[in-house]
Amino acid sequence: MLIELVSYATQKGTSEAGHIHATDAAHQAVIAPLSGFRERMLCRASEEAGFWTDMVFWRDNHSFEAAAQSVVKNPACEAWLATIDQASITLQTAALLPGYSFRDFRLAEAGCWLVVTWFTHDGVDAEEHVALNRDIQSQEMPKHDGFLAVATARQPDSGQYFEFIAWRDLDAARRGLKSITDACMQHPRFQLHFHQCDKRRVSHSYLTRKKRLLSPAAARAAQ
Repeated sequence: MLIELVSYATQKGTSEAGHIHATDAAHQAVIAPLSGFRERMLCRASEEAGFWTDMVFWRDNHSFEAAAQSVVKNPACEAWLATIDQASITLQTAALLPGYSFRDFRLAEAGCWLVVTWFTHDGVDAEEHVALNRDIQSQEMPKHDGFLAVATARQPDSGQYFEFIAWRDLDAARRGLKSITDACMQHPRFQLHFHQCDKRRVSHSYLTRKKRLLSPAAARAAQ
């Protein structure tokens, strides 16, 4: 599965409700029926109004690339795209690693996703790094209040890692980031994970749930 992350700012004067309405209309008309589309979560990407991240799930990279071509050319998307500051758009994609599933994003129940991205130092063994990260996820993360699930993806070309940690809400995600980091830095083995990461290339963001956008099959199942 491929995860697409599109971050952007809306045009000045665009209300939150107006942007969500335009997004939903374009979604129902164009994106939801596309082959390979799984689901989307429209999120606020900042406490400051007007900054968003669209988290989109595709069956594979082929589905994503085919959709990208059809969306930008479809007149039904014009009103939605007009609400977005095109110069502000950044696009990232990552492939879900083996052993994780779509269910690990907890799209039906999570209120916030803590998304942590990083690169490892040169020479770090990828398999060992991922195995260590899985141990942290299974042994440490469930201890923290509000934690729901976690999934890890990787950009095959650049090697960038993406960790999606589903939380009950934004407050739990904020507390969780600090408490998990503190606990791992005191653990004789888990702290190795942090040393393997290039600190200059580690970042995190909080994505707060705003609108869940389903495929036709998922919409029927949810009724």
